[in-house]
Amino acid sequence: MTERASTFQEAWNRFREAETLRLLQETLEWEWTRGRKEYAAFLVEIEDPGARAHIAGVIDRIKDIPGVDPYPDTYWHITVKGLGFVVDEPRQAMNCRRARWPTWERRLGR
Repeated sequence: MTERASTFQEAWNRFREAETLRLLQETLEWEWTRGRKEYAAFLVEIEDPGARAHIAGVIDRIKDIPGVDPYPDTYWHITVKGLGFVVDEPRQAMNCRRARWPTWERRLGR
């Protein structure tokens, strides 16, 4: 495992030389998802042509920065609400029951 940088300058130098943004093997996100594969959230696709043009312009300006890996335009969205990890039997507050998905999909029209 890579040791944490002791100064900002050291961290900045590592970032500038990195080929990926995952600088540590065990991150907060890694710990949070441990043992769980599916996370449910309500997403709204960005369809407005003006918003999409603006996002494309921003991506065009940053895409060549080492470590930046923009999402493809088919995935541009706004996360409205995170629901939790999808499981058969919820045992924690951040879990949602898999069996409820058909009901939610009907209500949302998808």
